[in-house]
Amino acid sequence: HEGRAGFSFAHSEFYLFPTRFHTQAEHVREVITEPLPEWQPGDGASDGLRKRWQAVAAALQRHESRHREHALAAARDLQASLARLGVQPDCHALRREIDRAFLRGKTKAEFRDARYDQRTRNGLEEGIEL
Repeated sequence: HEGRAGFSFAHSEFYLFPTRFHTQAEHVREVITEPLPEWQPGDGASDGLRKRWQAVAAALQRHESRHREHALAAARDLQASLARLGVQPDCHALRREIDRAFLRGKTKAEFRDARYDQRTRNGLEEGIEL
């Protein structure tokens, strides 16, 4: 999940065993929400303003879709990292390795999103401006 508070994964469905790591459904689940602004034009809204809003809303949707792609890539990267963990000596070692994998993925995802927002000036270069 990427938002104002930063990037995060929800991984509350892990089962930890002393010698193995298992996910409940054998994969990392991806749940992404994209709250987008809505506009309810009043009776006095011009056709030009309505068309401009439609263009801005479409540009915003494309921009946020790119962030969604980044989040999905981060989830796939985390899934691959977790699959490579292998057997750990105990739950504490396993938790430490999971935390490391999560932190690496989180850092990479935040950097990817920050670069994208910097390159697009938070979407301004893509038409997100009224």
